[in-house]
Amino acid sequence: MNVDNLDQRISAALEARAEAVRIPVGDPALLAGRTARSRRRRATLGIATALAATAATTVLAVSLNDGGRPASEVATDPNPPMSPSSPTGNLGLHAALRQELQSDTRVIDEVLLGGVLTGAFLCGVDLLGSTTEDRSKLDVHYVWLVCGDFTTGEHAEVTTAGAIPAVVTTRRIDMGELEIVDVQYPRQSALQADIEQMFPAEIAQRILMRDVDPRPTEAELVEEASAMP
Repeated sequence: MNVDNLDQRISAALEARAEAVRIPVGDPALLAGRTARSRRRRATLGIATALAATAATTVLAVSLNDGGRPASEVATDPNPPMSPSSPTGNLGLHAALRQELQSDTRVIDEVLLGGVLTGAFLCGVDLLGSTTEDRSKLDVHYVWLVCGDFTTGEHAEVTTAGAIPAVVTTRRIDMGELEIVDVQYPRQSALQADIEQMFPAEIAQRILMRDVDPRPTEAELVEEASAMP
């Protein structure tokens, strides 16, 4: 995929910084971020094969949260106590969180950039870590989301998709259920700084290096959509 000069300059600056601290350079699409609405549906995502087949486009949706607050107001402790959470380490939490995220209108609006959902909205989630507050029953989850608008049935395919790092606050409800209280995203205008401020250091580095593994996989999401009427 070709990127314009602005995208190249942003990527070059972030690559230079990564080289200076001797860490691997992350995915250029993640580092460049979203630059303008006219380019928002051209960012890369791992569903490239499906998109090429359908002439669809993808979006790397990283933006300011809908409340318009700067990251400094929603920043977390850089080294909070965390319980290890992942699709393999906590299947119950992963499934519940995925179910809530892919039905949350804030996530849908972020990925579709305010567009209209035409099919089934499905997400793959990498649950990178969580913090727990027993007294308030609030939990904070650090996630990497890959979500898309899928057609359904025998010829299911993705029409629009996005990859989003997010900080998700949930409230525990009886019987092991949860509800989403808030979702925060890093700003495109200060992408790396916001990621480093909003996420614990180890998780921030994984995001910047694109060391993520959302589940279900791309193929599994298409398969899930194909089973829907």
